[in-house]
Amino acid sequence: MKTQRPQRGNPHRLTVEQHVFPARSIERFAAADGKVSVRLRNSNKQLRLRPDNNLFCAKRAWDQRAEAGYMKTIEDEFQILADQIICGSRRLDEEKSRIASRFFALWCFRFRARHNSTADHSVAGIVGERLSQNEEELLEANHIGFFRSDQTMPGRVVCGIQIQMSIDKFVSDFRGIRWGVLTTRRAELILPDTFGRFVFLPVTPITCLVCSGEDGELSLAQILEINRLAVRSAQQYYLARDFARCPL
Repeated sequence: MKTQRPQRGNPHRLTVEQHVFPARSIERFAAADGKVSVRLRNSNKQLRLRPDNNLFCAKRAWDQRAEAGYMKTIEDEFQILADQIICGSRRLDEEKSRIASRFFALWCFRFRARHNSTADHSVAGIVGERLSQNEEELLEANHIGFFRSDQTMPGRVVCGIQIQMSIDKFVSDFRGIRWGVLTTRRAELILPDTFGRFVFLPVTPITCLVCSGEDGELSLAQILEINRLAVRSAQQYYLARDFARCPL
């Protein structure tokens, strides 16, 4: 499905390049030059990219209400938690585990939305508005949904609602489940674009969270297993601070 571009100059500052995994989280995997090492899944070509590169982004897959609203809240809460974990916080309580679950679900469902675009949704009996592009964008910038005169809601608006509902269901299903903090001093971890059905959440090259697990230090064999799982799970790319320090 073709992405609808904002009008010239993007006067309402709508986000077009939407990070699936937040740029701030990718930054934690950057080397001293501010770049991460990236391997493309199909070609095994290796790149050096900054965290704001559009390889890491969907293109206006969900609406601005989602991007700057509940998604930003989830990201902001998790970044605070990530900083606490980096500073040594362990034994995540129920509230901190809920924050981790919401962030993991956000990552998963944004990845799905990036690779499976949402079609415009038609609703019988709805009387839409004949809106100009500027009026549509003004409504979206103010986090207001709308129907067009053909009784359709834009797919990105539908997608934003669907992701929100999916996150709520995920968190409800995982209520009471604690996340464990795993660390390593022996080698470094890989961050894939998705872990698929496996519930791992990388935080830094030497720290990750695992759902329903205990805190602990990873052995070299466990690091090897997680990294191989990351490579197998990746769909388009996987990244690291330094692949030479990531056993495969």
